[in-house]
Amino acid sequence: MAYNYGLSGNKIIDDFIRYTQINLVNKSGKMEYVPYEQFKNIEFIAEGGFSKIYKATWIDGPVKSYNSKGTVRTQNYTVVLKKINDSKNITSKELNELKVFYKFSSEYTRYNGIFSFNNVNVGKYFGVTQDPNSQDIMIIMPYYDSGDLIHYITEDYS
Repeated sequence: MAYNYGLSGNKIIDDFIRYTQINLVNKSGKMEYVPYEQFKNIEFIAEGGFSKIYKATWIDGPVKSYNSKGTVRTQNYTVVLKKINDSKNITSKELNELKVFYKFSSEYTRYNGIFSFNNVNVGKYFGVTQDPNSQDIMIIMPYYDSGDLIHYITEDYS
């Protein structure tokens, strides 16, 4: 399915996505806005203090590489959609916390128990989508079989 991974129509979200696309050298660290229709098999997993977590299949999937013919994607990729409660009218101040974490995670990584610079992402964000019913923002992240990031680090890196 070919479509334009473009803008959300929300200036604050679009400015954030542009920030990741302009300021990050690593192509795999660049975020994109993904239309909600690109997700299937959406399944509720858990609820936290400020978000709800869903598991889903991203039909086109994240960018795998770029070549002379265009973008190569990993199709039917399992992801987590982290729906931020009451984020329909998110402000740039609230999104700044995500920007700080995103910048950190794109630059510092854990390698053999030691954090290092510019190797692999600590916590990767593929982009954002928006719930069509509530208009809340959903952050697109990798799905880890072992659960959340804490369990992933303790289980997969022990």
